[in-house]
Amino acid sequence: MKQGGTKGAEDVVENFDFSKVGPIIIIDDDQSFRLIVHDFLKKQGLTVIQCESANHALKYISRQPWNWHPWLVITDLVMNGMGGFQLLRRLNEVYPQGNIPFVVISRLTGAEDISEAELAGAAAYLSKPFKKERLLSLMARINGRQIDKNQ
Repeated sequence: MKQGGTKGAEDVVENFDFSKVGPIIIIDDDQSFRLIVHDFLKKQGLTVIQCESANHALKYISRQPWNWHPWLVITDLVMNGMGGFQLLRRLNEVYPQGNIPFVVISRLTGAEDISEAELAGAAAYLSKPFKKERLLSLMARINGRQIDKNQ
């Protein structure tokens, strides 16, 4: 722990039990990016589902049992077909409880883009390229918020 009793990113990630979270969906039309994130998260022991487009993700989700939901959605904003902003809004319609966190990872870095992603329901925003450890830290913090919300 850091001085003053506050948890640092390393402490949060170190105490994060990756085996206790559900599936993660990665949505990005860049196959090499999806594979890098997929492989990294799989090494952490996570179940990862890849979708090459927003439409593919929505179709995948619609074929799941009524009580199924991902633990986390990681999406790009700029994709062929439906973009990330529209996808976030659609997923908020599918999961109106607001208990599915969304992490946006995008090359868009403008304040307007980040603000719009937050308004659309994103829990976090990372700019490409990003450090994988930063993603783990965000996931651990999101998990902590979910535990707090459920208690």
